[in-house]
Amino acid sequence: MPTGTKRRKLRKQKRTSNADGREGETVAAETLKTPGYWTATLNWDADIWDFSGVSSGNWPTLK
Repeated sequence: MPTGTKRRKLRKQKRTSNADGREGETVAAETLKTPGYWTATLNWDADIWDFSGVSSGNWPTLK
């Protein structure tokens, strides 16, 4: 991780997704902690994104 980059933790509340034409859809914080949400629901490419931290409440990062 580059110097000065802060990892943000997901809060234990519902979030709104704006990706993949799903603007306004409410998503539970626990759902955001599963790589399948990012790959299957939002069609994010696992070859591009690193989902290793999502189960701990971190956002996906670029590889």
